[in-house]
Amino acid sequence: MKKRRITLEDIAEACQVSAASVSLALSGKGKISEELRNKIHDKAIELGYINKKAMSASTGKVIAILMYMTHEWAYLQDFITPILTQLQVKLTKRGLFPIIIPITDMITNEEIKETIICSNAVSVISIHYANEVLFKEIMFRGLPLAIINNSSLQKQFYSVSVDDFQGAYDGAKYLIELNHKNILYMDYWRRNQPQVYLDRFIGFKKAIDEFHIPFASSQRITFEIGDQLQIESGIINTLRIHPKTTAIFAHDDRLAIRIYVELKKRGYKIPEDISIIAPGDTLDYSLPYIPQITTMKIDTNLLGSLSADIVIHRTLDNPDLLAAIRVSQQLVERGSCCRI
Repeated sequence: MKKRRITLEDIAEACQVSAASVSLALSGKGKISEELRNKIHDKAIELGYINKKAMSASTGKVIAILMYMTHEWAYLQDFITPILTQLQVKLTKRGLFPIIIPITDMITNEEIKETIICSNAVSVISIHYANEVLFKEIMFRGLPLAIINNSSLQKQFYSVSVDDFQGAYDGAKYLIELNHKNILYMDYWRRNQPQVYLDRFIGFKKAIDEFHIPFASSQRITFEIGDQLQIESGIINTLRIHPKTTAIFAHDDRLAIRIYVELKKRGYKIPEDISIIAPGDTLDYSLPYIPQITTMKIDTNLLGSLSADIVIHRTLDNPDLLAAIRVSQQLVERGSCCRI
């Protein structure tokens, strides 16, 4: 699908000035007040205007990759590595060279923007990180941008993400096909990825509703992922309210492993007493001490490969391509679910 390009006339109409004034303001020329120049500049960014002249003037070969480098996101390094590997392989074959720009809690939009400019990047990729204000500024400067595995801004920007709705639906349906009818849904706040938080529950609930499985509001429990005491008490209290529970659908396997540990501590057998399933595969299941949890696996190699294709196409071929690609999840049985 091709997105309608924002024109100078669109900006002029929004600012109630002439297209000639917009052209002068965006080019930095002409006798225009600083106030009006800033107003036009801000409106152009807000509307999603792309500076084609800036894009064509860029001669660099660097692809800037924005990626969280914080303690909160450290658990995803194994998940992200295949994405980075695919990007590295495909981009370098086309003469493009990726560099990582770390995103931390302390860094500002202006600092990120200046780092991108100083790198002489011709395109930007953002893995998980979503920042609408910054991304509009990047696009305004003529840099194609693609977001990997964060669907929060997929209507505004080019993205390759996981089909979280369908994955959760398929996972819930799998439990139902194993005759589970008393299912808890457990998730945690995703402040940086609100869409995945919504999509997974909606997908789960769709399957529950389609099969006419009763589901009370008390069967959904939302935690703070870093608060193990809250998780412990939440599980205990919920199982007291719903003692006939036979299965738990966890938001991801990062949460599922915490649930698994708490259930085992209290003498529950997995899966004989309670089955557990989760989207994800953020854990390294090759390690002998990691509990084997049945998941809806995300193909991170495919995520990286498709993202590289989009970035290459937008950088070297057709920057107007608009794509919001969803990658499906595949069931991987590891023995944490059983038929009842």
